[in-house]
This record gives sequence, C-alpha cells and structure tokens, in this order.
Amino acid sequence: MRRELMRMPNTHQTDRMNQYTQDNDDFIQSESDRQLLLMKQQDEDLDELSASVERIGGVGLTIHEELLAQVRILMV
Repeated sequence: MRRELMRMPNTHQTDRMNQYTQDNDDFIQSESDRQLLLMKQQDEDLDELSASVERIGGVGLTIHEELLAQVRILMV
C-alpha cells in the first residue's frame, strides 16, 4: 500500500509546482516588458542627446566662422 501511495502523484505538489512555474513565467514576462520599456526610454534619451550634440556642433561651427571673419577684419 505504501509503495502504491509513493508512486501516485501528489496533486497538491503538482498544483504547487504549476503555480511556481506560472509565477516564474509571469515574473520573466514582467521583467522582459520592463527591460523593453527601459530600452525604449534610453533610445529616446539618446535621440535627444544626439540632437543636442548636433546643435552644439552647429553653434561651434558658427563661432569658428565668426572668429575667422573677425581675424580677417583685424588683418586688413
């Protein structure tokens, strides 16, 4: 009798394992979604940073051209 009981699956343990598996899958999905959102936010931040760097580069070129023009004026 004991051997028969040992061989029979324990539905309580099976249910608990299924719940652990489901909880684990839910956690993994949640973390995956969170990471995707974080990467999207980082991409947006990098796009803003890139635009700022381009603007600063343009300002730097304008300043450079202005300084060259002033040097030419002073040299005359």
